[in-house]
Amino acid sequence: MRLRRFRELLDGKPDGRESMGKDVADVESTGFHWKTDENGFLTHDENENWVSDYVDHIKDMASQYGYPYVLVSSHKKVRDEMDKKGIPYVVVVPDKRLRDEYLIRYIMRGDTQSFIKTVYHHWDEWLDEIEASDAPVVHLSAGQTMTDILPI
Repeated sequence: MRLRRFRELLDGKPDGRESMGKDVADVESTGFHWKTDENGFLTHDENENWVSDYVDHIKDMASQYGYPYVLVSSHKKVRDEMDKKGIPYVVVVPDKRLRDEYLIRYIMRGDTQSFIKTVYHHWDEWLDEIEASDAPVVHLSAGQTMTDILPI
């Protein structure tokens, strides 16, 4: 499990990380989603309990560790589990017309070609699914980052 101080997901900086102080935590889902081998390396085998384990950890970050803002995966399964467990959230997404801007940000922060290709091919589908859900949504405009909307 990896907990990092806020990782500026959308800022386009080459390393993609920026600290926002003690009020914000970013809980990466990868360490929950995949099983590890005997050496502790992630495999391509999905952890069947990843969603529940991940959401429990998210809840702990707020309740046990006092983070008022916890940035998490916007994956539908995660949002559904948060709804089931009564965890309030807001989904922050870029304006749908900003795909090219975000692809450039992902390139600049060093994301893999595989990640960038996946985002390119699923951009509309993922954003449409979020818009069709009952989740409260905040849209980022061109050039905006999470630092522009978090009240810290």
